[in-house]
Amino acid sequence: MIDHNGSMKSPGKVVARNLAEVAHDAVTIAELQAALLKTEMKQCSENTMAPLGLFVAAGLIFVGCIPVLMLALAFVLSESTGLSQAISTVIVVLGGFLTSAILGLVAYQKLRKNSLAFDRSRAEFSRNVTWIKQALKVIAGFRDAAAPTMGSQAHSYDAASR
Repeated sequence: MIDHNGSMKSPGKVVARNLAEVAHDAVTIAELQAALLKTEMKQCSENTMAPLGLFVAAGLIFVGCIPVLMLALAFVLSESTGLSQAISTVIVVLGGFLTSAILGLVAYQKLRKNSLAFDRSRAEFSRNVTWIKQALKVIAGFRDAAAPTMGSQAHSYDAASR
């Protein structure tokens, strides 16, 4: 095989050089993927703390409402309205459940908004794997086309241009 400057290079050396370039590009992609995953995990954890705090608050209010409100409000309702202790207790318990349900619903809605946190990592990883497969096919001689590029949306890695 004749190189651009007229010197002879064995096909083995060319293949080895191309494999080394693809391996280098694959390692670079892995590093970038890891950095993206780290960033998205940090964002996800920051966006999850407030809704989890609301869930904890909802649980604490729910647990705390039962003994405190049941006793206090049941006596007040019973004495001020003439209702029995049982009816007064049921009214107080329903109020505690309602408060807890509202806080839980707010927390659930905030957590649902955060469910798409790793979409960028998944999409980038999929593009990177596809590119690596195509590059390896080109080097292995499965296709006659030039080595693929990462595309306009990703980092431009072109093993053939090195």
